[in-house]
Amino acid sequence: PAFHVQLSSNINSTVAAAGVVFDEVSLNQGSHYSTSTGRFTAPVAGLYWFSVRCLTDMDGTDGYATVNLTKNGSTYARDQTYSFEDNDHSAGTSIVMYLAVNDYIAVTANRGIYGASGGSANYTHFSG
Repeated sequence: PAFHVQLSSNINSTVAAAGVVFDEVSLNQGSHYSTSTGRFTAPVAGLYWFSVRCLTDMDGTDGYATVNLTKNGSTYARDQTYSFEDNDHSAGTSIVMYLAVNDYIAVTANRGIYGASGGSANYTHFSG
């Protein structure tokens, strides 16, 4: 199984906290990533590698932005950055983890997330 997905439009912080659903699929071998839930579900037990990168929208404020990889709904890995004077930052992480059959991985964030800019540049992506 392998997938690479991107976000086609911006989302607000409430949506990002509930779970980012990446809606542009460039690779989904085995169809184990769901564009309706934003989750990758493991078809077999074993070691898996994941990478996520998100351009955070600081909404005109200073503060921390975190991007999380969650396993079965609990934070497993996270990256955090701090912004001064509304400078939007990219945050993300890569990790290898063990998954049992039907374990799932998703992405959450505490800030809004940028997707495509001008319909061509994708700042936010998730792969494994």
